[in-house]
Amino acid sequence: MKILNSQNRHNFIQVTVHLFLTLLILLMIFGRSFTGLYFLNFRIGEWLTAFSLIVSLLLIFIRLTSYYKEINYKNIYNINLLIILTFVFELIFHRVSNPTTYLIKSSSYIWLVAFFYIGYFIFQKINYENYFIKYLVYLLPLIFIFQTTYYPKLFSSFFINNSDKFEYLKAGDVLLVFLSIILITQNNLKNNSLFVIFFLLSVSLFAPYFLYASKGSFLALVVIILFQIKSIFRYVNLKKINSIWIFLISIILFFSSAYYIYGNFVFEKEKENQKIVVENIVSGVASIVKERNTTEVFASLYFDNGRLYSEDATANWRLQIWQDIIEDLSEKELYIFGYGYEEIIPAMDDVERKGTDGTNEHVHNYFVNITARGGLMQLILFIAFHYAFIKNYYREYNSLKILKFIIPAFIVAFFDTSMESVRFPIIYYSLLGYFYNEDSIYIR
Repeated sequence: MKILNSQNRHNFIQVTVHLFLTLLILLMIFGRSFTGLYFLNFRIGEWLTAFSLIVSLLLIFIRLTSYYKEINYKNIYNINLLIILTFVFELIFHRVSNPTTYLIKSSSYIWLVAFFYIGYFIFQKINYENYFIKYLVYLLPLIFIFQTTYYPKLFSSFFINNSDKFEYLKAGDVLLVFLSIILITQNNLKNNSLFVIFFLLSVSLFAPYFLYASKGSFLALVVIILFQIKSIFRYVNLKKINSIWIFLISIILFFSSAYYIYGNFVFEKEKENQKIVVENIVSGVASIVKERNTTEVFASLYFDNGRLYSEDATANWRLQIWQDIIEDLSEKELYIFGYGYEEIIPAMDDVERKGTDGTNEHVHNYFVNITARGGLMQLILFIAFHYAFIKNYYREYNSLKILKFIIPAFIVAFFDTSMESVRFPIIYYSLLGYFYNEDSIYIR
């Protein structure tokens, strides 16, 4: 009987692992369209949030003793527990008497943290020659094709008919997938030269896309490149002649990618419903920069009557929202505890800020959103929570390379709705669990 029970347990774990890895891949490829699919009258994103809520509440009663001791995340667990308790405190402070599902939606950034523990458990159970690790690299060209060239009608029709919303991946989602695959590949490729070649070619292919699609994502890409400078220089010193050819190919690929997206080929972005055509490769790259004002955004900031503005319309839209929230919290003396979770954040209760479909309520900044909902009290706890990740990682592996993953992800979250969604935090926290496990094998 014990053998049978053990076998059943093993089978259950294997099924769970495969389901979870499949979920991650589906989130990486289809993003918002996938989480909007309906199952038993609720969307998959809502089921995932509810699941993470249950796991989070279990943390209050179950200390997950073996994992708690194994990676010594006592401080992570305790801070996570305090964050959960701040949610309960907020309900009491704001005298919430009529709980609704909106409470869970508006506080999802709290519950989805639980995917760190789930990810840690799952990645403990897989062999690192697993298909997830082995074939993950092939997602990059697939996503690039879906984003820039051809989105199969089979998939788009399916999501249009079965999901509450069909949309291409957000640039921030693509950046997180790009970042994850780069770092996972780096840790699994023993040959630094092969990795640098892969990295340079991947950056060259995706840089024009990020340059046009999102300022925050492009800035994160720049940081990713800076983090890899040491590996690149090491490759150049070792393979001087080969490096010249690789750089030349990378430059050609970069301009070809820019030309392909914005050149004589016509690429229509559904979101903006516009076509950009340029006459040659050089003007193509120039038009990308001009169109998105990527370099000008950071140089176009200015103060007027004590308020920060930007000449770039998109950046200025975000700046005004953030400042409205901070000023309103201060005036209402809610900067310590925030607005709570019952209603839309006041600064977003404006027709001009709700987007073309009238449903947007995101402030496009992870840290401002936490402050608005849970005040400085919760913001400090979340900062401490991520600091605990870094501290524990350094103590365990005598390395800070986890920052290669955390910092670019946070840059995206600073300018976008990433952490306010379901897909981005699930991928982010799950892969934090992966890096704890992965490095315990490959570093040691």
